[in-house]
Amino acid sequence: MQVSKDLKQSTKKLMRQLKDNPDVFGNQKLIKDYKTVLCGLTEELMQEMANNLSFGSFKKEIDNRSEEESKFDLLKEKDRELNAEIKQINEEYKKQQDEFAKEAQESQEEIIRLKKSVNETKTDSEL
Repeated sequence: MQVSKDLKQSTKKLMRQLKDNPDVFGNQKLIKDYKTVLCGLTEELMQEMANNLSFGSFKKEIDNRSEEESKFDLLKEKDRELNAEIKQINEEYKKQQDEFAKEAQESQEEIIRLKKSVNETKTDSEL
């Protein structure tokens, strides 16, 4: 049952990689590599079953690979979370930059208005 589940996971992972990487030559190499690994594991299982009438080391190998995949999935989730946080921080930064630019523009306009007012007052007082 576990072997079937692991095979399905491996196939799902392979299909995801094939979808993400449409490079035909690279995909053929990936498929060949997966096939080699799968054939090797199957041979080891058959030898273990013939020698010991059990499959303890095969189960251990599958458990180790499942654990590695779980760790990888956790890392991918953390990566997604961090990317979302980075995006949010960048948006806040952009918003603050826009607010600062707006305030600077308003201050500049106020300075120009006050200078104009001072010049008008000066001109009126000179007349």
